[in-house]
Amino acid sequence: MYKKEGVSPLGGCLPMLLQFPILIAFYSLLNTHFALRGAVFIPGWINDLSSPEVVLSFNPIKLPLLGEFDAIRALPFIMLVTTFLSSKLMQSPGTDASGKNMKMMTYMMPIMFFFILYNMPSGLLLYWTMQNIFTVAQQWYINHRRQRKNAGGGPGTGPVGKKK
Repeated sequence: MYKKEGVSPLGGCLPMLLQFPILIAFYSLLNTHFALRGAVFIPGWINDLSSPEVVLSFNPIKLPLLGEFDAIRALPFIMLVTTFLSSKLMQSPGTDASGKNMKMMTYMMPIMFFFILYNMPSGLLLYWTMQNIFTVAQQWYINHRRQRKNAGGGPGTGPVGKKK
């Protein structure tokens, strides 16, 4: 089926598998490298790349199975949106069972990562968010180019493939 449809089974997983060791190393770097402690990225918002940023602080709320929440953070919400957009743009249209599973992954994975990474260092979330923004831009460009190619257009051609 993969050969018939021209899809690589590692197409979606391989980038994440390559990126995972980088994320683990980056997390370790942010927690142990003393030069990064107190490194200000955006004054007033991200004052320390080695600790979670805080938009609004309040008394800790303990949620079952999720742990303790003591502040509202903006980066996890931005990461949630960019991860959702990234997975939505990479999704190919399909109506079979695998398409339904992919739709569930499109919604569930960003939410799961939101709760996992909520209290992580801002530098890690900033890295993940920027990677998502670049992925969204790249995938949008690829999809836009593919649509132009499928419509018969190319550089210097109109929507029906005729020279302008």
